[in-house]
Amino acid sequence: MPTPHSPLDRDELTTAVRNALEPYVTSGRIPGLVSYVAHSGEVVHELALGVRDVEAAEPMTTDTLARIYSMTKPVTSVAVMMLIERGDLALEDRVDSYLPEFSDPVVFESENADGEMTTVPADRPITIEHLLTHTSGLTYGILGGTEIAKRYNDLNMMQLAMPLDEFSRRVADIPLVGQPGERFNYGVSTAILGRVIEVVSGQSFDQFMADNVTRPLGMNDTAFFAPPEKLDRFAKLYTTGPSGDYLVMDDNKQGVLAGSLPALLLGDGGLVSTAPDFARFCQMILNKGELDGVRLLEQSTVELMTQDHLPASSPYVNFGPLVELTGIGFGYGFAVSGDIAPELRVATGPGDLWWGGYSTTVFWIDPTNDLVCILMGQQVPPAGEEGLRMELQVQLRQAVYGALAVIAS
Repeated sequence: MPTPHSPLDRDELTTAVRNALEPYVTSGRIPGLVSYVAHSGEVVHELALGVRDVEAAEPMTTDTLARIYSMTKPVTSVAVMMLIERGDLALEDRVDSYLPEFSDPVVFESENADGEMTTVPADRPITIEHLLTHTSGLTYGILGGTEIAKRYNDLNMMQLAMPLDEFSRRVADIPLVGQPGERFNYGVSTAILGRVIEVVSGQSFDQFMADNVTRPLGMNDTAFFAPPEKLDRFAKLYTTGPSGDYLVMDDNKQGVLAGSLPALLLGDGGLVSTAPDFARFCQMILNKGELDGVRLLEQSTVELMTQDHLPASSPYVNFGPLVELTGIGFGYGFAVSGDIAPELRVATGPGDLWWGGYSTTVFWIDPTNDLVCILMGQQVPPAGEEGLRMELQVQLRQAVYGALAVIAS
């Protein structure tokens, strides 16, 4: 691992990143990408490749607005910790103290051929900390052909058509997939935290986030939709069809996040942002809660958020049928790496923080080397390409650390 705070040569870095990422665009695996690196609080790399709109041949730019999906989770988690610092909320609080629909949860045990489920009562209530660490027993519709998966998929989350209070009530009606606090189950936990924020603060979720997180940080391009005056910078969302052609999943002029606020404000995946904007959020975390004289969280709170809080019974991030990330823990909104993360196939520093989004976005924060790194795409990988986001992260990591090692040697 290079020595901390080694200087980065911008040309060396950009050449390395371009060589690593450009083949993915020119080969047609993804329409466009934006990469961004800050070192010691200074932007040392910005690169835009390919296009944000295939049909109109509009080039990707470093200020392109992108759906960041699950990269929304750490932002929501920061908002929750702000309420905890104010004394309005506590980690050990029962969720049903704020959302009565989560009283008396039940846990899935089995189902028969007709989809009839057997459940048992949860042996403890769901807490705020369970939601922050994805140990609540809530999940997504990714569990194969189970009845629980069907009920999650029936929510049609991507259409953003129902208000957050209704969404919370409908989620609460679905059995949990594990006892609260027992194991990591990736899912809608952070979306439910958005509803908790509304109830506790008395504000709509989007207004609380704007007043307390994005506006104070100067994240002027980050919101729950792309406003009309910014649609010329908003990327289309694509996937790849069987013949390799790009298929539009969400339009950049008339899609669900184009032009107006949707009904459903998802704290687990609803934000639109840019690489420079999201870098400001990451830099605040790297600075232990402060950016440009604005302090959102106390240093001790950020240190708590960025520790691994997974229970001994579930010591690493596990996506059930999708993937197990051994050596990767989870804090409050972030994955937390150990010394080596085998699936990344590259050394990571102790305490590295990272996460990614559904549309091929990823970020990581490296406190050892004082780095913030972001990659933005706008493509949902097709069947057989589920590892594209991880592959791109590996390529970007290797390029960045390779450049850093060259300069430090």
